[in-house]
Amino acid sequence: MQEYSAFNTVVIDSVESMSSIKALSIEPLFFEKVSKQLNSFLNITFKLNNLVINNSFLNQLIGVFVNIVVITLGILLVFQKDMTLGELSIFASLCAFYLTSIQNGRKFSFLIIE
Repeated sequence: MQEYSAFNTVVIDSVESMSSIKALSIEPLFFEKVSKQLNSFLNITFKLNNLVINNSFLNQLIGVFVNIVVITLGILLVFQKDMTLGELSIFASLCAFYLTSIQNGRKFSFLIIE
């Protein structure tokens, strides 16, 4: 967020003082400063997007693994007649509901830490 505000400030200041920049013939210096700010902002944005993609992949992987474990253990309990098929269905849907809530909370947790 700091990089975004810094870049935003540079752009606003440069637009407001464009006539002074042209009058003093310091366009190369100005473009260098704006380019550095833009590159810094784009690098931070790229890293943030990579974190979001990795976090999403891990969330989906954990979700699939938990679903496989719940269904497998549930089927074993149904075969042993310790659980009915209806109970397995309800338990699996409740697990999916809570897992979705946990995954959605985890998606945005890195934004809160910042």
